[in-house]
Amino acid sequence: MAFNPLTAAGGALYLAVYAMEAIGFTEFIYEEATQQGLRVLRQMKKKKLNQHLVYMGKKFRENVITPAWLFHVNYGGLNPYTNEGFEAFYTKAWKEFDNIIYLGD
Repeated sequence: MAFNPLTAAGGALYLAVYAMEAIGFTEFIYEEATQQGLRVLRQMKKKKLNQHLVYMGKKFRENVITPAWLFHVNYGGLNPYTNEGFEAFYTKAWKEFDNIIYLGD
């Protein structure tokens, strides 16, 4: 059986597309978790639950937004179609998080 370069190229293209889809989907899940977490923190701040806000802010930072940002930094460039959009989202999310937890009243 002879080596067919088209078969090898097709396999490589399939793996590249699969990697881009996997990266994009994972970042989408992180984005949704980040949005929901920010909504919860906003509501807690609105209701003046400061003791719980500090605790939840710490947990949100450790378990949601920091891993999401690190995943984006490490793997986001593998999907050039969504990289800039997620970059803008995480920049805005960090600013909003800082505004809710550290700034304001």
